This record gives sequence, structure tokens and C-alpha cells, in this order.
Amino acid sequence: MIDVIPTDNTGLQSYVQTTTFEGTDFLLAFQYNQRCASWYLSVADNLGVDIYNGVTLVCGIPLLRKCKDPRRPAGAILCLSSTSDQSPPALYDLWAG
Repeated sequence: MIDVIPTDNTGLQSYVQTTTFEGTDFLLAFQYNQRCASWYLSVADNLGVDIYNGVTLVCGIPLLRKCKDPRRPAGAILCLSSTSDQSPPALYDLWAG
């Protein structure tokens, strides 16, 4: 099963949102780096304790594939493009559903 998770992006370059995966809340922090022209994702538990930090958002690759922390969300988190362009999302490319 695939769930589409919209972000809370409102044009900010840094924000945190709470997202529920299989009944468990996680904090997803999104940070845009202008120098690299890339978004970075960090994941924490619902208390704000870090699980995995600073993974670059790239399309089509499981973002937490290197995360060994047993508290991580189950399954795979992927960044998907809404077009055929698979380049990393730019500043205003995250979907705010």
C-alpha cells in the first residue's frame, strides 16, 4: 500500500510537521539549503528525539534506507515527482496537499 503524505510547506525554507505512520506519530523536519538547492529531511519521534537527520530529498530512492534505528517508520519513505522530471525538488516543489 502506498500513502501520499502532503507536506505542510507554505513557502517556508524550514518547517516541522507531525505525520502518522501505521498509528505512530513522527516529526518530519524539512530544511531547504539554498547553496545546495536541495531539501533535507530529518525524522524524530513524537517527543522530538532524533531518529535520522539530514537526508537529501531525491526522487525515487528510499530516503531512510541507511537508517538502522529500530524506532524509524516502517516501510519506505520516497520523494516522488508529479512530473517525468526526476530531479530533486526545488524550493517550491514540495506538495502542500
